[in-house]
Amino acid sequence: MTSTTKHRHFKLGSAETPYREQERDLAIGLWLAKRRFLDADQICRLVEPLEGGSHAHTRTRLTKMFRNQLLVKPNGQKEYWDECGRRDHVYGNSSRMGAKLQRRDLAPAGRLDWTQRNKGAKRDFVEHTVETSELMVTFETTARNYQGFSVHEADELLVDLPERTQTIERPWFFEATPHGFPTKGKGRVRPDAVLSVRQDTVGKQISKYFVAEVDTASMPVVRGEQLERKLKAALLDERDAAGKSQQLTAKARVDEARYKLLLHNATANQRSFLHKFTTYFWAYKHGWHKEHFGWPALRVLVTTRNVSHRDRMIEALQYVTGGQAPDLFLFSTFNEIRQCDDIFRHEWLNGAGKPVAILGKK
Repeated sequence: MTSTTKHRHFKLGSAETPYREQERDLAIGLWLAKRRFLDADQICRLVEPLEGGSHAHTRTRLTKMFRNQLLVKPNGQKEYWDECGRRDHVYGNSSRMGAKLQRRDLAPAGRLDWTQRNKGAKRDFVEHTVETSELMVTFETTARNYQGFSVHEADELLVDLPERTQTIERPWFFEATPHGFPTKGKGRVRPDAVLSVRQDTVGKQISKYFVAEVDTASMPVVRGEQLERKLKAALLDERDAAGKSQQLTAKARVDEARYKLLLHNATANQRSFLHKFTTYFWAYKHGWHKEHFGWPALRVLVTTRNVSHRDRMIEALQYVTGGQAPDLFLFSTFNEIRQCDDIFRHEWLNGAGKPVAILGKK
């Protein structure tokens, strides 16, 4: 099949198809305004339980909305159609849909060049946005099956932050300098997503807070292969050390090798996941989540493309934590998230590689 044949689904017809607006269409536009990009399956899962109908009907609406220029398909997805064959289309709002939402006071006033921005989005950005959306969609659809549970994202949580944090231009950044690091080693990380799971019971409200990091294999786990090899060798020597004197010497070597590796990843021109882990861990130890967000506790959810990358991340995390706070970071893969029916009971792997469910045991 030629590229031109594959891409016929991305072209508008010569004339607009007959179209009559439905409530479902506005619901689709609202979800796309919130998430920017969603694939057809994600849209079906979000819209159908509320609006009724079937997958086929929702997909028909998507096609009609696209052909009437209410939705766009980002050009960046054409690349993985060429590489991987047919898969679900990814959609975003057009300027026409943006104007429609604004006229109904369903979207804030502002720029309306949505068609150009969304259609021109690059492949890496589209993939990362869709995979981040997958996690958020799964949380949303799971919460609907639990009485009294709801999911709230960054825009909704902003009003609950301490007043001094609300006034910051970019309130969701985590900042921390690991103990013993120079000023240049200060870390600063902005999560891919921020959310809370809220449970409303009689006279009581319980919230659990999460930030998410979504790995699409565009960022290395660790930078500095030689430094990592030295740390691994030092860790082996520490494990095999006999006698107090040898143990103290081995520990000093481990501390020095760990310091050099973490500092390299913190000060390199290009970042790594090891740098992110370091920043989150030390921000957590310093109580950043309490002071800046008013959260009593925190968990960092990390999704990756495959099991091998997940296991590599868990290995690298040990360089940072040394086994401390194992439940601070929870790991899963994109496919595991997509296939699970209940994200609350889904088994993540914690920093020690042990299964953990975010709302209790399965």
